[in-house]
Amino acid sequence: MKIPCVCSHASYLFFRKQVRNVETEEAVVNAGLAIALNVFDDLDCREVLGDLDELANRIASRVKGKSAEARIAHLHQVLFFEEGYISHVNRQASHLLDLFLPTVLKLKVGSSEIIGLIYQTIASKIGLEVEAVVCDDRIFIRLHDGHGWLVVDLFKQAATNDEATFQKCLQQPVLKNSEWIRRMLTRKIHVLKRDGHNEDHAAMCELLLVLDEEDSI
Repeated sequence: MKIPCVCSHASYLFFRKQVRNVETEEAVVNAGLAIALNVFDDLDCREVLGDLDELANRIASRVKGKSAEARIAHLHQVLFFEEGYISHVNRQASHLLDLFLPTVLKLKVGSSEIIGLIYQTIASKIGLEVEAVVCDDRIFIRLHDGHGWLVVDLFKQAATNDEATFQKCLQQPVLKNSEWIRRMLTRKIHVLKRDGHNEDHAAMCELLLVLDEEDSI
């Protein structure tokens, strides 16, 4: 096994484990935690996963019956109105804290990759049929309400009522886990380079090489 030159060993080993099992349901969340471990060396991954479970349990506790529509309504009530999660509108102005799963969970604003990850993870935990797609270089969420598909615009915190956007998102392939992880890394690489964080930039590039190697197998 290669030894990382810049990236922390804990981050590197945890990330490598995720890309080797990239099709598993938890791979993207765990990859997000592995990436964050390089920057936040005191990160408690169990605490972050517990925060996601707490949000899912709060939503599930309010749902009576098996209605997908009710689950979606409570999901949006908790995430968008009570907690106030929102995807960063101006991606060029993204702050570094908008790009890491643990900080976005706390600050409640972030890139569409991270807000979308939080949304999909919790939606899946409460039993919804949910998928992520990329449209116009950002992530939208596609989910089934029991009657048909909805497309959630994370910037607007609601299901889109724009027919052109809806149809375009319906036609997109489901975002693969490996591509979701790649988007998380490349976004960070761009911002870290822009802001002059050379060591962390090199570490993210090192993780991207791990992903590239696995994709080439």
